[in-house]
Amino acid sequence: MSFLGTVGVVAQQGNQGAGAGCTAAPTGVSMATTSSGNYDDACIVYSINLGSSSEDGLDANTGSGFAIDGTTGESTATIAHCFCPETEAQLNNNSGVLKFGVKAYIRETSLGGEVATSWVWVMKALSYDDTNSSAITGAVVGGTASTSQDATSSGTGEYAQITHASGGRGYLQMYNGDFISFNIRATATNACGAGLAAPDLFVKIEFS
Repeated sequence: MSFLGTVGVVAQQGNQGAGAGCTAAPTGVSMATTSSGNYDDACIVYSINLGSSSEDGLDANTGSGFAIDGTTGESTATIAHCFCPETEAQLNNNSGVLKFGVKAYIRETSLGGEVATSWVWVMKALSYDDTNSSAITGAVVGGTASTSQDATSSGTGEYAQITHASGGRGYLQMYNGDFISFNIRATATNACGAGLAAPDLFVKIEFS
């Protein structure tokens, strides 16, 4: 069996008024791995559900793999996840559920009356393709979107969650190019308006 599922998430952007004195909405808004330096238009993806001995099948990543897609205009990266004992340990320790979070920072070039006073992160458009494994029984974006400009430590609040089917003595794993993907979006706001981070980030986690 193969299935291609897409989960849409409606972003609540309850942007708060920011006091008098602004001259324009925030400008030059982008998402990055740190407040300055490497890497802009990028994020770090991490596993939330680990094995009982902290096993993790997701490749270590720093944001260096992101590049602009000339067709979509998004900054995209593909991160590998192994078909391996580490992933098996993750699944067995978390009832067949993997969760992936994102760490990043909302930058802006705004000066003076354009500076943002509130921020919001959104994970959206979660989808998956388990054509080769038929391993997935459900996918959802969970958690609560962070309103912190600096999400480099605790993450952006939301996470991509995929639930695996049980098979034999454990759970089925995705493999041979099966994947999940999602977008990350951020907004910086002041009393004069909102500045949408550009470009959006597109993350693909490929299992092999």
